[in-house]
Amino acid sequence: MLGVNEVLAKVDIVDVIQHYLPIQARGKSLKAVCPFHDDHDPSLSISRDKQIFKCFTCGTSGNAITFVQKYENIPFRDALEKVAVEFAHMEVKREQSKPKFTREELRMFQAHQEANAYANYNLMTEESKSAVQYLNERRLSQEQIKRHVIGYVSDDTKLHEFLNKKGFSDQELRNAGLFNDSGRYVFKNRVTFPVKNAEGYFCGATSRRIKDDGSAKYINSRESPIFQKNSLLYHLPEAIKDGRRMILVEGTLDVAGLERIGINQGIASLGTALTKEHAQLLKQLRCQVTLCYDGDNAGRKATIASYHILRDAGIEPNIAILDHGMDPDELSLKDPDRLANCLKVGNNIFDFYLKTMPEFENFNQKKEFILNYMKDLGKADLLMQEEYLGRLSEHVHMDIKVLREQLRLTIPEKNRSLSFNKTYKNSPGAQKNQSKEKHVDSKQKEKALIHQQVKEKMEFKKEITRNYDRLKEANSVIAFDQSQVLQRSDILEKYLYLRGPVLETQITMLDKDHADFQAQAVCEEAVNVICENNQIAKANATYIAYLHKDTKYPHIHLQVWQKEPYLAKYKIDNTFYQNLKKQINNLLLKPIDLKNNPLIAQELEMQEESIPEAITIN
Repeated sequence: MLGVNEVLAKVDIVDVIQHYLPIQARGKSLKAVCPFHDDHDPSLSISRDKQIFKCFTCGTSGNAITFVQKYENIPFRDALEKVAVEFAHMEVKREQSKPKFTREELRMFQAHQEANAYANYNLMTEESKSAVQYLNERRLSQEQIKRHVIGYVSDDTKLHEFLNKKGFSDQELRNAGLFNDSGRYVFKNRVTFPVKNAEGYFCGATSRRIKDDGSAKYINSRESPIFQKNSLLYHLPEAIKDGRRMILVEGTLDVAGLERIGINQGIASLGTALTKEHAQLLKQLRCQVTLCYDGDNAGRKATIASYHILRDAGIEPNIAILDHGMDPDELSLKDPDRLANCLKVGNNIFDFYLKTMPEFENFNQKKEFILNYMKDLGKADLLMQEEYLGRLSEHVHMDIKVLREQLRLTIPEKNRSLSFNKTYKNSPGAQKNQSKEKHVDSKQKEKALIHQQVKEKMEFKKEITRNYDRLKEANSVIAFDQSQVLQRSDILEKYLYLRGPVLETQITMLDKDHADFQAQAVCEEAVNVICENNQIAKANATYIAYLHKDTKYPHIHLQVWQKEPYLAKYKIDNTFYQNLKKQINNLLLKPIDLKNNPLIAQELEMQEESIPEAITIN
């Protein structure tokens, strides 16, 4: 069996990327427009010597295989196979692998598929006249009803008999969430919109009543091993096929409304607000997200809430702003061109705030709006802040100097920019502002925050779980020591030789753009200071460092301990702390040394463990 390294040895990353993008030579470096963010100036750097790529704007990096994986939005195993066959000209033979789903789960998927097929066919019968009338009123075409496998069942006895004849036991139907303990079909007398998981299996449904019979207007399948609504998005598998853009709407009929104007990338959460799990799923797909919620007050609040969830996950969505009181389904019927134009305009959150600004009944409402606006603006870059302060000033009719000062107060001191302390020649108190500017300028040199603790007895299994296992799947952690990137087995092996206390130093990187390039040097510098302060020979010290990347500020958990013989106690005092802080901040002010950084090359070699099934390459 050949692995990832064998495939990479037979390809040139330049040839692979050039297959997808034009590459420019700039001196000794190779550049391309980065396809993973909205790039106009080539910011993707390609190293033929190291066989890696790195975008210094969005931070995306990898080797030839991971480039294909990210560009084509396919699993790592598929990308490996594609590079092996198309670029390395190797023959690939897959070995039988462990199935992703259990037999019981596959039976559940099959039960839902059969039930949906029955319910969809049942729409042509006399018993479904009321459902057909409802669907016609909602302007759903026959083609849409067929494609979405929309269905209806009023006689659940016939459905039960049908599924029994297909070989499904009553217990299997209950396990799948199709029938309740009383033997009743859970979606009886309701129009059903089947839901698929990311792999394309029918796993449940969302349904709507067609008569006001006292039941809830919308009902979803109950939670089960195959249906967790907080991590499922309606129409996602179909939307993925149509490109990298996803349009988040509020409901199934809004998805149909987008289809009506030729847009098939609509997706919707299942009767619940957007969750962190939804955001992580979209992040893994590396797609551009557009929020297109209803144009009413509830839709406005949902847009702002969803924006924050997506932003916290590292996604900066576009926002479509619909006319007040309209939703995508209604607008697709009344003015399809208007809906198409709304989706073309790339509004950001600040455009959205200003274009949907309510009428203020009193100053308190106005103040609340401004402060909420400031909270988001404080996290934007300087150009965005300056531009949208001016626009806010025009909309709320307040002096921009007052708004700038309010923004300065809104931003935590450690994140404040010099632009919010600049003096104005004609403003009172200019001399006072100048002294503040000098103070902030000195603060700008602080690139890292440090916290320390001694762990007398460390439970390393909990440490692995806390710092590595739960973050590895999301690719948001790198573990390393003085010589290499660590896999889980390496971490475990190092911990097994741990005997004495551990000094843990948490280093928060305030300059997050290049944290992965600086982490190794930062840890080496910290270990040098720790050894010197505690009179430990460097050769007798070892460490594990965890770089956590997917947080507001990347941070490192550096765990240092002494080999045999070990110290009974570590000395921590203010002099040591200040010296450590000074040394690390001085290091971070220096230019980044890319040549002597094992993290860059070795991190990329960790991908082989992501392959879900074995591959034999002949």
